[in-house]
Amino acid sequence: MIAWLAATLLSGLGFFLSLGLGTQWYLAWFAPAPVLWYAFSRGRAGPSFVAAFASYTLGATNFLPAYGSIMPMAVLAQLLCGPALVFALTVVMARYVHARLGSVAGVLAFAAGFAGADFLVSFMPAGGAATSPANSQVDMPVMAQAAALGGFAAVTFLIGLVAALIAEAARRRSSTWLLAAVGVIAIVFGFGALRMSRLGESTSRVALIGGNDLVGNTGDFEEAHTTQILATYAAGVRALAGQHVTVVVLPENSGRLAPAWGERALAPLAAAAREIGATVVVGYNGEFSGARRNLATTLGPHGDRATYAKRHLVVGLETRFFSPGNDPVILANGVEPEICKDMDFPATIRRDAAANRPRMFAVPAWDFGADGWSHARPAILRSIETGTPLARSARDGLLTLNDRFGRLVAEKPVGAGPTTLVGDLPIHDRGGDTLYARIGDAFAWICVLTALALAAASTLRRKRHA
Repeated sequence: MIAWLAATLLSGLGFFLSLGLGTQWYLAWFAPAPVLWYAFSRGRAGPSFVAAFASYTLGATNFLPAYGSIMPMAVLAQLLCGPALVFALTVVMARYVHARLGSVAGVLAFAAGFAGADFLVSFMPAGGAATSPANSQVDMPVMAQAAALGGFAAVTFLIGLVAALIAEAARRRSSTWLLAAVGVIAIVFGFGALRMSRLGESTSRVALIGGNDLVGNTGDFEEAHTTQILATYAAGVRALAGQHVTVVVLPENSGRLAPAWGERALAPLAAAAREIGATVVVGYNGEFSGARRNLATTLGPHGDRATYAKRHLVVGLETRFFSPGNDPVILANGVEPEICKDMDFPATIRRDAAANRPRMFAVPAWDFGADGWSHARPAILRSIETGTPLARSARDGLLTLNDRFGRLVAEKPVGAGPTTLVGDLPIHDRGGDTLYARIGDAFAWICVLTALALAAASTLRRKRHA
């Protein structure tokens, strides 16, 4: 009982401090190890399952300060218990393989199952990959560069591999297994450092403007207030004159625009874009393509305009009011707008990058205060996966600029009033040129098939010896 409790609490603490709203990225590599040690060395299936489920749920409770009073109960339950259930099943599967096929197979089964399950969870509409363990490594981008090869699942696989090696080292009290874990970490670090050492990039000056109180009525039509909000943003754009800014990104959903007066409300921003010679990306909601949608309109320096509709809506909060969009938008200057939750869905962003080869993602967003950095991380990981720089402006969150390797160029918390961040964003030709962008989720599917094959082989071995 003491071993079970210690393993559960140690893993739970590791998950709490590294995943979700946690920021101790290095603990993600160790967090699964205690419950794996218990499962591999002494745990029966039932106690091992409960230990894994309880530890991961304990870790997920760090989301509560951000979402506890906001998300519908069904969504919150899925956030807390869904990944925990998947993790527990993965641990039990790895234990099963370990007992019948040996240590090497057990270690591989956990790493492949951990990554494969994480990949399958990313298709769930409520969360996407927002809860992926891979997001934790954005805090130390050098450790996340494997995402350019196999997507976020490759990072999750490596985390699972190291944790399983550490668990086996503890079970055997073996320095050989521990050295293997250290070797994997060294390879991950070395590859990341080599990839991030590439130079020779040009820069594009980008501005982000946000304000936590600069939001109109997003549910009802309120012309005077919404027009004033957009006029305030227009004044912020005009204040950038002479700074050679090429792109300005404003937050998501600054108000609801009506067909009768929406053009008048956007006119000051369009004029400001022409005055400073920049593309302005503004978020709002309104009628588009026959339905009410969450929108981002780009206002170009020559009067050109394009509108993008958010494709992945927040379940419970947005799905009641908006219809999802269908297609991406790419501008002539290579800017591709996405909106907030879209960046939690790797498959969508990878397809966009592979098809459109954007020079940068411009992302209006709206976070929940406490999750400012936590929700920026999945978006930054999409940059690493696709090799595309990112400009993200989040009300109740952060203004962030990062390069194609996930390095933060500039970052600033959004205040109550107008908050502006200007930075020179490194640009390397066009994105969508990584191995992951070209081959897609092949590695993730290999992980799924590997885990299933090892589980099947364990079952067949058991039947033969029955």
